[in-house]
Amino acid sequence: MSACEWVQPLLAEWIAAELDEAGVALVRVHLQECPSCRADEAEMRAVLALLHVDASEDGLAGVSDPGEPYWAGFASRVRLALPEPAPRRPRTRPGAAS
Repeated sequence: MSACEWVQPLLAEWIAAELDEAGVALVRVHLQECPSCRADEAEMRAVLALLHVDASEDGLAGVSDPGEPYWAGFASRVRLALPEPAPRRPRTRPGAAS
């Protein structure tokens, strides 16, 4: 299993600051080294920013917490709902034969 496959499921918890110290260290180091996962993190943050509701403005008044079973699978349900990214074209060196 690649490092990306280990880190991808942790990104939502990373963004929500819900990882333990070991998880934080793992994700931090990987994101420093992996542009693809950094891009995924940025995309997740952008989506969350679009969905953000400020609770201080009573945007969440009357909404109860759905509970642990709901939240336990939340990140995986979000990932399944997102469209597949477009395939990345391989990079070619200038002057390389096609």
